Amino acid sequence: MRFNRKFLILPLLFSILACSESIELELNPKAGKTHQLNSTGLSTVQQIINGEDIVMTSETVMNIDFTPMDAGEFRNSVIEAQFSKISLLAQSKFGEVFFESGKDQYDDITEYMISRLTKFPFNVQMRANGEVSKISGINRVISEAFKIVDYSEDEGNVIREALLLSYGPEPLTSHIEMALSILPTGPVKLGDTWNTSTLLRSNVYARAQTTCKLEKIERDYVLIRTESEVIPEDKNRYVNISGAPMRYDVQGASRGLYRVNRKTGWTEQATIDMNLEGTSYTRSPDGKEIAIPLKISSKIEFTN
Repeated sequence: MRFNRKFLILPLLFSILACSESIELELNPKAGKTHQLNSTGLSTVQQIINGEDIVMTSETVMNIDFTPMDAGEFRNSVIEAQFSKISLLAQSKFGEVFFESGKDQYDDITEYMISRLTKFPFNVQMRANGEVSKISGINRVISEAFKIVDYSEDEGNVIREALLLSYGPEPLTSHIEMALSILPTGPVKLGDTWNTSTLLRSNVYARAQTTCKLEKIERDYVLIRTESEVIPEDKNRYVNISGAPMRYDVQGASRGLYRVNRKTGWTEQATIDMNLEGTSYTRSPDGKEIAIPLKISSKIEFTN
């Protein structure tokens, strides 16, 4: 039997072309088609309080469906988004907290409100490189989530602040950009690097200054490797966490690997490891600021 050398030549030819080819990567999801962004995050938070190590571990799940609403140029289009699943498992020496969406019965207030978050859509506008330019309607979703829940005015304020810290416009922007905002603003070749900057907005405020590298080009996807320096941002900003004022001064680094669809620019799979270290601050009843040493290690995985 004769061996057809074309089977060797064609892959070699594609490899050579991929090395020299200049490609453009930008978000271009198809109008009317739902694109998923599913995430699972594992984190360990270590704090030293009164000389004692306090460790808390957590696993969070946040799945979001995105559906572009028109077929115009993507950067000018409106994307309808909706949570499809939310869950949290947090554990420490003081106990365990667990909730997940999908519970429509009013026997657990927290799970009932989280489940209602998945019932209403909101809108996202994005640039072609994955940056979020606007999120609208999420405050209405949060208001709807606990509209019919019985609570006092003080309890309602605490609940609203907690939901906004986790699912409001700022943390949602960070979450989406962490998954999608790693695309270049122009043509790139294999081995090229470019820089992005993402503000991490939640209870911890920090900025990830990221170097992205085009590591592999295949017919249907590319691999992008990232390395980030995480620096403090607005470290004097206090937020209320469960009714207690807190601020964070942290810094560190993260590394990631992204598989991105060449046609749509959508992240098909990504893994990001992040390590932060610094100090958290709170206030005693008499107004005195208390410093608490802090270490955070986390791993988040995105899938489509």
